[in-house]
Parts: sequence; structure tokens; C-alpha cells
Amino acid sequence: MKTEEQSIINVARTRELITELLKSGQFDEARNVCVKAVDNPEISGDIDDFHFLRLDFYRVDDYQTAFEAAKRGVEVHTNSPMLTAAALLYSYSTGQKAEADKYYKKLIAFPKAIWNWRCFAYAIDYLLSFQSDGDDRAAMLTKVEEAILLAEDYQKHFPYDEKAYDKEYSARCLKYNFYIQSDDNKAEAAKNALDFVYEKSIKSDAVHLPSVAVKHVQFLLRNSRYDDAIAACEKLLQCAEVVSGELLSEVLYSLAVAELGAIIKKKDETSEAKINDVCKKLTGAIISSSEPSKMAKKAHLCRCFIVYK
Repeated sequence: MKTEEQSIINVARTRELITELLKSGQFDEARNVCVKAVDNPEISGDIDDFHFLRLDFYRVDDYQTAFEAAKRGVEVHTNSPMLTAAALLYSYSTGQKAEADKYYKKLIAFPKAIWNWRCFAYAIDYLLSFQSDGDDRAAMLTKVEEAILLAEDYQKHFPYDEKAYDKEYSARCLKYNFYIQSDDNKAEAAKNALDFVYEKSIKSDAVHLPSVAVKHVQFLLRNSRYDDAIAACEKLLQCAEVVSGELLSEVLYSLAVAELGAIIKKKDETSEAKINDVCKKLTGAIISSSEPSKMAKKAHLCRCFIVYK
């Protein structure tokens, strides 16, 4: 094996060896094979070979070795936005900011027409990844604005990819958080933009996973917009083909909390009976859950009830 490893110059052959090593749990040996291969100046392989090589290590959470594979892929295939995006992903995932900055600049120099979804997703994640890494407020906000523009481009090129809407929503949440304590008018505009992204996502014909809607429900609850949260939960419950299992329990729980919040906010002589009905709904949500952490949410509801009483 050792002699064979040292003579590897082909990525496809390298992957065969690495696959066998990873299957048998020999992670250090697999890493060594990869490092030897990418350090070989005569290494050859097409774009897909390098793409799958970096995925081999991504799947076992070895981001540094995945970065080395992607980095070598970019050196061999300098005009590949997909491999450049992968190098960007692993450089910021491993805290290599200077490397990430370099690969981001290289990536955005490619025309968007040849980007795949990974290029958009990884570029946006990069822009939002160093929000607490020493940048001043203005610089961070500039990155957030750039991420929003990229997310809008993402939607134009891949209108049926829900990640495109999810990325925009995440960026606009950060923008809202920037303004909530400093500028009421800009915070209000940012809040309205979140509502718009939510509406845009649910109108997209091929949004298969309701991640934006779930995030928006939580945003509405945090801002005491209980009636809007109830409406959003009810829309989610109409999507039986995608809202099931643990997600269904989460939506039912959020619906119960929203209903409880609305009752307490209005507070009249019928409130106690209404709260009892909500508690029954919550119990059903917890029973259907497979996660013990849902019990903590039940305790939270009980505290809300005590405050009301």
C-alpha cells in the first residue's frame, strides 16, 4: 500500500484508496494519502475528481484536508468557479480569513452565468461569517448588503432553490439586528423587508422545504406579532407533504405559543378557558415530539401561564 500511495498521480485512483481507508475508520491514513496526492506536482484529475475528493473529507468533518483538496483543484483548474467556491467554503470554515478573502475575490470575478448554487451559497455564507471578527459596524453592514444582493441574484438564476430565499432572509435578519437599537425607521424598513422575503418564498412554485417560513414564525414570536405568527403557522400546516415529523411538532408548538401570546395580549373574561384549550394543543405537540428538549418549551409555557394568572 505504501509504495502504491507514493506513486499516486491520479485523483480518481487516490479517491479509491481514500474511500477504502475511510470505510475502515483509518482517518489519519486517508488524510496522509490525500496530502501526498495534492502535494504531487504531477497530480491529474478533472473538476469532478477534485470536487468529490474534497467531499470525501467534508463528509467526515475534516475541513482542513477538504480545503487542501479544493485548493489543489483550483491550482489545476484555475477557471473553475465550483472549485473556487469550495476553497472559499473551507478557508472560512477553518478560520483562514486571508485565504477566504482571496478566494472570494477570485470567485466574484467569474460571470454569474457560470456559477452553480454552491457559488452563491458559499459566497453569501462567507460574507456573513466574519460578523464578529473585528470589522467595524460600517464594514459589517456593507458585507450584509452585499450578501443581500447576491441572494437576490441567486434567486434570479435559481428561482426554485429555497436556499436562495433562506440566505436572503438570514442576511436581512442581521440587517434588522443592526438597526433595531439605533434607528427605528431603518429597523422598520428592515422588518418590512423580512415580511417581503417570507411572502416571496411561499409564492415560489418549487419551495420544497419551508425553512424561511419557520424562521419567520420565530421572528414574529420574538416581536410579539402573534396574529401574524398564527397565520404563518396555519399556512405551514397546509403543506402536509413537507411539514411532518419533528417539524410538525415544532410548528404546532409555535402555533400554541402564538395563540397563547395573542390571548394574554388581549386578556378578557374568556382568556382562561382559551388558555386551557391552547395547553391541550401544546400537550399534543409535545407528545408527538421525539426530542426531550420540547419539555423545556412546555415549562416555558407554564411560566407564561403563571405570569398571566
